[in-house]
Amino acid sequence: GPQAILAQSCSASAPRAPTDLPLRTLATACGPARAGSALAAGRRPAAECWKSLCGGGSSGSGWPQRCARRRFVAAAVTEMADADGVKNVAATGGEGSASSGRLRWAMNSAQWQPADEHQGVEFRFLLGLIREKDDREQVLKFVRFVDKKRALISRLLVRQASTMVLGLSSFSDLEIARTKGKKPFLKAPRPGPDRADLANFNFSVSHEGDWVILASEPLCVCGADVAAPQEVRPGAGAARDVFRDLEDQLTPSEWAFVKAEERRGPSQVAAASSEAGGGEPRLSGGAVEPEEDPAYGAFQRHWCCKEAFVKARGDGLEFPFNRIEFSLLPAAEHDAAVRASGGRPPPGFAARVDGVDIGPRWRFFQHRLGGQHWAAVARGPTGEVVDAQGEFRRTLVRPTDAFEPLDWRRELDFEEPPFTVVPVTFLVPPDAVEAYAQAAGLPQPAPAAPPAEG
Repeated sequence: GPQAILAQSCSASAPRAPTDLPLRTLATACGPARAGSALAAGRRPAAECWKSLCGGGSSGSGWPQRCARRRFVAAAVTEMADADGVKNVAATGGEGSASSGRLRWAMNSAQWQPADEHQGVEFRFLLGLIREKDDREQVLKFVRFVDKKRALISRLLVRQASTMVLGLSSFSDLEIARTKGKKPFLKAPRPGPDRADLANFNFSVSHEGDWVILASEPLCVCGADVAAPQEVRPGAGAARDVFRDLEDQLTPSEWAFVKAEERRGPSQVAAASSEAGGGEPRLSGGAVEPEEDPAYGAFQRHWCCKEAFVKARGDGLEFPFNRIEFSLLPAAEHDAAVRASGGRPPPGFAARVDGVDIGPRWRFFQHRLGGQHWAAVARGPTGEVVDAQGEFRRTLVRPTDAFEPLDWRRELDFEEPPFTVVPVTFLVPPDAVEAYAQAAGLPQPAPAAPPAEG
């Protein structure tokens, strides 16, 4: 297993070149931002990649020891992510890598159970990685530990995404701010003028039920939302109670879709999915998805799309949800399309605001996550951002209006990456890995000999 492989590699008495390690373990330690192109070509990262990632460059001192510690933690990353059964972080490459600024990360918060909860050493260490005092205090204001966990994970996600996109090794120089509508954004430092392809780098986070997700875009404005099944939501009541209370949030056409899915029933949806794509509905990592309530699932899917739209814009609940209407694929057709594309969500679907098609300016994508959760990602134009204080808007230095129509269409239609499942160890910046391993109680690896060149 990964632990044994890394123990061998990190042993001074039995040195082993990193290029001999399994590709998945290498990619996890090396990071999708730097190893993406090599992975896409099926190649193992060379020793130079390890040297630059672990510090000091090719001539720096101490890089073998730092590499040893990172590879050890990488083993835990690989082992934990494998258990999530969706898509391992090590498999990410190409368009889903940090170098592109287009990230889709998901963490199952239910699978992280730190000792002594928020009073424990591990939780306190991770909380201490957040430099902004207000953000740390907001995490601890939640009453339930499950909510504290989600809040902490979401803050680590945005910082790790920013760190990887900028090529930094710690969170210490990051300044994460929020709009008046509470949309988080990277205030400083921003991508340099030589990275016009990252000029508008921004992200969106969401958490509900088991999952915490992050989506980011390099040029489009990004919004993301995850919707949990009814039974795991706090204060959950009957689905019909939710439908009654939120009746005015969906349009008549959307409610007709919900009722049509309800008439099909769970068994008919599963059968249709099997006929359309072969086999039972599965997650992108191969695990069979449990049967869901088709009506509530349809409601979830509309709800998270609406949330993703307003979170991209930044106006939150001030935008009436019944103004925007979506035309979704039935769940069975969606699942079949995902299987046919090798795990990627189908191309964007139709959306209308006040009855007017917004297709020329916006794209929406849906993802099925584990445990009957659905996620939605929105891509939109900079000109529709709602930002009362103007700080977020000032970070969007390539306005959509400056694009040629075909160039903007290309950004909107860029192939949507699947979500990559990450464990909590993945959210620790390189400079804090050794200290985190101590705080989390991971055994410390022995220094490793330099790897063979190649």
